Amino acid sequence: MQTFPIFDTNGDLYAFEINHFLISGATIGRIVRSQLEATITPNPTKAFSNKDVRLGFSFKGVQFIVVEPFGDNSRYWIGPYSESDGLVRNPLIDLVHACISEYRPTPLGWLRTFRGRPNSA
Repeated sequence: MQTFPIFDTNGDLYAFEINHFLISGATIGRIVRSQLEATITPNPTKAFSNKDVRLGFSFKGVQFIVVEPFGDNSRYWIGPYSESDGLVRNPLIDLVHACISEYRPTPLGWLRTFRGRPNSA
């Protein structure tokens, strides 16, 4: 899957974005649960607007969030989150990024993505 890396001032991967056309928050949850043994968690209340957070998960004790900025963006933002420090760089983002970037949607995955989405008409 194509990703759009976001680097910090040191040039380290801080977070990344993915086009959400062929992947849903639920699919991201299945990927990180099965590939990284992450735990799906309640969405953090202080992160962005609570309605923009699509998924929260914990990986090796670090909280990550999946955000759709403004609720109607064409991309999901995926990165670490800390209640006390807000958004901070964590080296585990490299493993999360590698896991998501290896995902290849299948026709069944496409159907799962579109199932249950409201009609725009």
